[in-house]
Amino acid sequence: MSPMAAFRRRYGASPLHLLLVLASFALAAYAGVRLLTGDTLGVTLWFVGAVLLHDLVLLPCYAVTDRAASACSGRTRARGRGRRGRASTTCVSRSSYRGFCCWSGGH
Repeated sequence: MSPMAAFRRRYGASPLHLLLVLASFALAAYAGVRLLTGDTLGVTLWFVGAVLLHDLVLLPCYAVTDRAASACSGRTRARGRGRRGRASTTCVSRSSYRGFCCWSGGH
């Protein structure tokens, strides 16, 4: 087995993917350091508030919308992982649209 094939098998993606992920982490770290040099307490409170808002308010709304869309479309929930193994933003937006149409009486 070639080293590239072994890397792909072990990591699950190409070396370019790893390089881009590391570059995005470096960019995020740079931005975080630049943000925190000013109003550290304000930025920290904003970040914690955003995390709590997402986890305690928005995530349950996504789940309810997905359940409603599934119930309205007559689909049953698949057990285990889906075809791709993760939800995409397209899936979330489509289920949100279907849920809205179902609740408003449209199709």
